[in-house]
Amino acid sequence: MGVSSSDLSPDALAARMRHEWDRRISHDYRYWMADGVRDDAAMWAVGERDFKIIFGSKDAQWAKNATALEIGCGVGRLLRPASAAFKRIIGADVSTEAIALA
Repeated sequence: MGVSSSDLSPDALAARMRHEWDRRISHDYRYWMADGVRDDAAMWAVGERDFKIIFGSKDAQWAKNATALEIGCGVGRLLRPASAAFKRIIGADVSTEAIALA
């Protein structure tokens, strides 16, 4: 069974991606967002850890007047620590389930 060109349209791909991530998030968002931790406190701690790994020091002066954009923010586990480092943060995600939890 082949894939038709209509299955590869941006709208069709976006709908498939949204459906798949909504399914994952509604089943077990902690598994998909943060190493499969068992509770939200652990998920936020993993977000803090990962933000430090990615960003380094939160004391970067340039970030205090900057805006951060995270594409694929999920439930916002990296946005929470980013809010202490950046003047403004913006998160975007294809999953309506993830945004609702955020």
